[in-house]
Amino acid sequence: MRENYLYMPLQSAYRQNCSTETALLHVHDSVIQSIDERKGVILLLIDLSAAFDTIDHAILLSTLSNTIGVKDRCLSWFAVYLQHRQYTVLIAGEQSKSHKLTCGIPQGSVLGPLLFTIYMTPLSSLLKLHGMTYHLFADDTQLFQEFSLSDNTSPEIAIRKMERCVISIRQWMKTNMLKLNDDKTEILIIRQKSAHQHHLPESVRIGNTNVTPNTHARNLGVTFDCNMSLERTFPEQHTTISTALDAFVAI
Repeated sequence: MRENYLYMPLQSAYRQNCSTETALLHVHDSVIQSIDERKGVILLLIDLSAAFDTIDHAILLSTLSNTIGVKDRCLSWFAVYLQHRQYTVLIAGEQSKSHKLTCGIPQGSVLGPLLFTIYMTPLSSLLKLHGMTYHLFADDTQLFQEFSLSDNTSPEIAIRKMERCVISIRQWMKTNMLKLNDDKTEILIIRQKSAHQHHLPESVRIGNTNVTPNTHARNLGVTFDCNMSLERTFPEQHTTISTALDAFVAI
């Protein structure tokens, strides 16, 4: 996958030299650049429910074959690895009978995380189709869309664009036996402190729920706020840290 550039370029989990740091630096830098250009940014943080446990084996094997190019005997190896697994349930010392696993991949294995990344690969093309700026980390998806602060209609247009993208994501998830965790979906509308707050969207439609923008949200261990100050993550050193991040990205 590495030699043939088959990894999603904006996916930072389970890869050498990619981590939460690379994901956060990319998102932070993209948002700060937009703010420096006197624009606002809508940041949507999407989470999946029990993602590893619901992976469909047939869909995964199809993706391995058609997208990655795994064929013949090698593909059969993966099929055996996935489909010949059993599980039991232990409650209060009582253990159930053994049952065959019909879906899911083992999280604690070497192959499990890589197979999950492969399974999610088509999502990258879907996000590009909607013209969405994004970054993925395992089952966390970060979507961000900039808008003009001088045009009263621009924030609403950006929200509608993001909502259409989320509808497509939900449909793709449903087709691929995955589920968005609406309870953990968070949205931030980020802008300079001095920017006007008029005509900003009051909510984003996620499924059947209107998600109200937060003043701050925890993103891969770092708390982002609506002015991208990092004050909640680094109360005393937020100015120094923010300046250091900008300098590091510039280098």
